[in-house]
Amino acid sequence: AKIHQRMNLQNGELLELREFERWQDSPHRILETEMKNYFALGGDELRGEVNEFVFDLNDMQAKISVDFIQNKESGDQHFRLKSTQGFEKINGESLAKAMSLAVQDLFINLDKKITEGK
Repeated sequence: AKIHQRMNLQNGELLELREFERWQDSPHRILETEMKNYFALGGDELRGEVNEFVFDLNDMQAKISVDFIQNKESGDQHFRLKSTQGFEKINGESLAKAMSLAVQDLFINLDKKITEGK
């Protein structure tokens, strides 16, 4: 079943509330599920905390920021990754596409960071 997640969109002094039926789960659960599907870490453990998952209507950008902790035998590594993608229209399809691209970009950077750390 779809879960309705309320997203706050800030546009100048106005705060708009919209419901997006497109999201199957909360942002942190979506990212957690996708990370498990795409990153085989062997004995290492990777944890992340979503700091930012927003649509900035002033800049017309979808923004995501995640703090990661990678537990390794050599010690924990802490790092933050951010991604931003623009959108042209303020509708569900454009916003979802921009956030999907931002998450994809974040995962590409996460892969690079994990590879560098080995």
